[in-house]
This record gives sequence, C-alpha cells and structure tokens, in this order.
Amino acid sequence: DEEEEEEEPVKKAPSKPKPAKKEVEAYVDETLADPVAEKLRRQKLVEEADLIAAKELFGTDGEAIDLTTYAPKSEKEFAKYGNLVATKYMTVVKDSAFYKETVKAFIKNAVRNSSAAEIKEIEASIVAIRNDKVKKEKADAALNMKAEQAEKAKAGKGKKKFLNMKGVKGANSGLDDYKYDSYTPDDDYDFM
Repeated sequence: DEEEEEEEPVKKAPSKPKPAKKEVEAYVDETLADPVAEKLRRQKLVEEADLIAAKELFGTDGEAIDLTTYAPKSEKEFAKYGNLVATKYMTVVKDSAFYKETVKAFIKNAVRNSSAAEIKEIEASIVAIRNDKVKKEKADAALNMKAEQAEKAKAGKGKKKFLNMKGVKGANSGLDDYKYDSYTPDDDYDFM
C-alpha cells in the first residue's frame, strides 16, 4: 500500500479559470403596433435611463440609501452624505422665492457647534464658489455684449457713418478751427 501512495500521479496546479463566453443576444425588435403604446414604452425607457444617470451623478451607485441610518466614516462618505442631504431636502425647494432663507437657516444650524476655524474653512469654500459664479456671470455678460454688438454691426452694415454729423450729411462736423462771424468787402483786398 505504501508503494501505491507514492506512485499517485502528481496533481497539476489548478489552471486559470477560463472566462465564460458571452453569448451575443439577437436583436429583438420590440416596437409596438399601437403608436400611443410605443410612445409610452419609449418614454418609460427614457425615464429609466434618466434615473440611472441621476443615480450615477449623485453617487448613489444605484442603491437606495436611508439617510436616517446612514453612518458615514470617511471624508468621501461624508461628502456623499452632504450631497444626498442637499439633493433630497434642499433642491426640492430651490425654485421658491425663499430658498435663500432655507439655505441660511440650514448653514446656521449646521455650524452651530463648530469652532471658528472650522467655520472659516467653510466660509472660504463658499467664497470660492461665489468667485467662480461671478467669473461665469461676467463671462456670460461679455458674450451677450459681444453678441449684441455683432447684431448692431450687422444691422447697420452698408450705412455710412459721419463723424459728429448727427445723422445729417454735409452738416458741420465740428472740425473747423475758426468760424467767421462776419464778412466784409475789405477781406478780399486785405493781402496781409
């Protein structure tokens, strides 16, 4: 028996598992004969795609998170928690005329137990956001101004403009240095 145990074939190292071949699904045309039903089906597909995109955008990874039991531990999880709170509670009322009051009250209560240094750090991030918004608004205003000037230039193309003419051709342009008040016959004879 001892000799048989020694003669057992050496076991080979397990080879890497081969990836399963993906089967190519045949395209199935799911269009419906009824145009109204087809429109509803397409609208539902679009809404599902929008929901998936929104979940990816806000970082929920497709999973529903209960904010009452969610316990963030890392900085990234706290940032995610802040985005979720803002998305769920603050953006609902963003169209209200009193939205600013909601944000002010939220921030006031959120920083109530924070130190002055922590509040200063939060203030710095808000100032940075404000500066970005101001730059964007100035850039947008400059683009609008350029567009308006281009419109005016395009509308006024082909019309001649006169310097200080006030719209009248041949009028005094204000470029004369000296105006004669009176003319006398002696002016013709006066050589010097």
